[in-house]
Amino acid sequence: MSVKSTFLIFFISSLAKVYLCAWPADHLLSASTDIAHAVYDSIWYKEKVDFQKNFLHTLLRAQQPIAVNVPCMLPTVSLHYYASVSHRFYFIVFLLLYFIIVTNTLYYLIDVHI
Repeated sequence: MSVKSTFLIFFISSLAKVYLCAWPADHLLSASTDIAHAVYDSIWYKEKVDFQKNFLHTLLRAQQPIAVNVPCMLPTVSLHYYASVSHRFYFIVFLLLYFIIVTNTLYYLIDVHI
């Protein structure tokens, strides 16, 4: 197996691993945000006082969505994070392929003229 195909397999598997981590984390983020919207849209203010207190606590807790992150190392994992990582990977692959094409062209030109 050549180095290029090994790199391509490694590249695709790395992006798949990041996606498999980012998708559930993004789902958790959106589900926790949806809970806040559902609580706010309900008619909780017409219920008993104990129920209102519980719902108010839920509403206050749901204002900040649940996010998967590692402080000082990894930002909030989401599909937005996956897009930024994959964009960086694609840029690196483009640079590597460009470098390989340019060096192969230079080697060909040098071999032809010598």
